[in-house]
Amino acid sequence: MATEAIIQQLIKNPERLKDLVDKAKDVALQSGMVIRTKERPNSSEVVTYYPFSLFPTPVPKAAFLQALAVQTHFNTLVDKISQDPDFLEEALAHLCLWVRLPGTITHIPHKS
Repeated sequence: MATEAIIQQLIKNPERLKDLVDKAKDVALQSGMVIRTKERPNSSEVVTYYPFSLFPTPVPKAAFLQALAVQTHFNTLVDKISQDPDFLEEALAHLCLWVRLPGTITHIPHKS
């Protein structure tokens, strides 16, 4: 059944739509798709959902094909960067000023 037909059915049946929304929120919560709120940015007790859509969003075919063409090259770049600890240490060194963890991000490559 086409997405448009499903949407029309949901518009006519608010209970079914609410059930779908509740289930989608459950999946979002279980998947960790939550962020802290602006009102309580330092609290892990109060969160809200990342924005998401119940239905697929149409994407122009040309943009989709362009993304596909770039993806292989991007994956190769990420792979090469991940295997260069010197580059990672240099590139991430400034994060140590902001990230307060026992041991810093720059020490992670040296621990393996």
